Amino acid sequence: MCQTFLFDSTTKIVQGVNMNKKRDDRVSKSTQGQGQLMLPFKLSLLNVKLNRHAAEILKPFDLTLMEWRVLYMLTEMSEATMTELRRFSGIDAGQLSRAIKELVGKGLVKSSTSAKDQRNRLLAMTAKGHDVAKPARLAMAERRKRLAQALGEEQTAELLQYTEVLHEFLDRELEPKDCDNEQS
Repeated sequence: MCQTFLFDSTTKIVQGVNMNKKRDDRVSKSTQGQGQLMLPFKLSLLNVKLNRHAAEILKPFDLTLMEWRVLYMLTEMSEATMTELRRFSGIDAGQLSRAIKELVGKGLVKSSTSAKDQRNRLLAMTAKGHDVAKPARLAMAERRKRLAQALGEEQTAELLQYTEVLHEFLDRELEPKDCDNEQS
């Protein structure tokens, strides 16, 4: 038996796996009984692949995935401040700021002073931004359709339900704790 470490998309590192066996045999041995232990890591790896896949689709439009997310939000919101985009998306302020700077530099987004609050910058897509966003949006819609087809209607619905359960759980876990009510 070849003494090696196996690290693949199954997210399990296994010592002593016979590398001469078929990949499916190695995968089943490496993940037996490990479902709940590997869930966060598997979800993380899936997220990396989904992001890489989206980035490939967005290359012809000269957009990064983060830039696309900003454009998409602006198509939904018409105009918004960076704070509103951050609250809506949960995207890190630094990442968001860099993406906005790039989009403004490319002439896809315009930034103006907010009439409500002079300290805030109001962001909106330019005509050029709309011209880029429209075909990109169609390409990304086709991607979503193909992803859903890969699962099928029933499994897609189940996956969406499961992700909602995890979102709700994590929202509860990440809620600020009320320190005033703690007992000594």
